[in-house]
Amino acid sequence: VPMPSRKRAATDSMAGYSMIELLITLVLIGVIAAIAISNLIGAHDKARQGATVADMRSIASAIETYVIDVGRLPDPAGDFTDLEAILTPYQATVVPTHDHWGNLYSYTRVDDDYTLISFGKDGVDGDDATPATRHEFHRDIVYSNGQFLAAPE
Repeated sequence: VPMPSRKRAATDSMAGYSMIELLITLVLIGVIAAIAISNLIGAHDKARQGATVADMRSIASAIETYVIDVGRLPDPAGDFTDLEAILTPYQATVVPTHDHWGNLYSYTRVDDDYTLISFGKDGVDGDDATPATRHEFHRDIVYSNGQFLAAPE
């Protein structure tokens, strides 16, 4: 019967990881996952914000085409879904009625001026967005008469 060599006996006793090594590895994985998840959530809201800005430009384009065709701004009576019905013939795609957080857009008209508003992630009328506050997704995005008055960019 062959005798185990000293070399083999030494490696057998050192096989595997200690509990401390496993715990340190799990803590590091947890920290990295927490950082990645928080960045992913911010990226998701930033994408929603960008898509909302693009939709507002599209809605404004339909309003301006309507003005060229009819000679006046659409009547703001009712809610935004009523405006959607008016603008649908003037839009190449579907007229969005809700921002990308699921809140209904707001449309107002005073004489020859119009304003489109997205109330942001919280859906509540509040402070306006600025480039300095672009990561505060609850802020309002305001588009009026062909330009953004309050926007994250």
